[in-house]
Amino acid sequence: MKISHIFNLVLFGFLLTFFSCKEPGCTDANAINYDSEANENDNSCLYNGSLNIEFRLVNDNQAFGKYDTIQSQDYSFRLEKIKFYISNIQLKSSDENKFLSEVHLYDIDNTNSKSLVFDLEEGTFDSLYFDLGLNSEQNSTTPANYDVNHPLGLNQNTFWAMEPSSYIFVMIEGKIDTLLGDDYYPLTYHLAHSDLLRNVAIEKPVDISYENPSTIIVDVDLSKIFDSVDFSNDLPHQSTNNKLARLLMDNFSNSFEIH
Repeated sequence: MKISHIFNLVLFGFLLTFFSCKEPGCTDANAINYDSEANENDNSCLYNGSLNIEFRLVNDNQAFGKYDTIQSQDYSFRLEKIKFYISNIQLKSSDENKFLSEVHLYDIDNTNSKSLVFDLEEGTFDSLYFDLGLNSEQNSTTPANYDVNHPLGLNQNTFWAMEPSSYIFVMIEGKIDTLLGDDYYPLTYHLAHSDLLRNVAIEKPVDISYENPSTIIVDVDLSKIFDSVDFSNDLPHQSTNNKLARLLMDNFSNSFEIH
């Protein structure tokens, strides 16, 4: 047998073996769809990016904290406590919706509640969406259904056992002076029950990238919460909402802005 013929047979066998053993797929071990059996990168790799959502209380774009005071021409309000539930948290675009979390409780006394961190697939979104409050299914549960430290758990002290029972969607407590004479008296607004649920959609481009972590700062402008509120009206603890409760929830839902 001629040497050239033998060489051609060996070369053919090598090429046949080489090409038959190629397995296309993602060969980057850092990708979320890494394929350990792939030996040929087919550019299909997908990566997770990091998203940090920070909540910040403000008063006309100025940082606002516990015991700070909102000064208005009609009143002065000193904040002592604020808690609020957001649920069904999503990023949205024309192509897809990316679900982030079922429920979160912001508590001014809990530093860990002031930010949320997510690892999610790279993508570009148009807006942040969430509900202010809880949906009827969530609100039909009780703290006994959860671990004590869960956002809906016993340690949060946000549950009304009245009939019908409800979680408190928004809790605002402090001292107010409507005479502007340093004559403060207690002011408490506890907003509850499923008919007070409000939808919040904030348009803001969000780019989730593997190489560049993304941060969304959500401001809650407390100066907007008391717009058109008559402080002489009491807010009773009752099973149905009233005009004042609806106004406060509408104001609160309009207080969210992204920077």
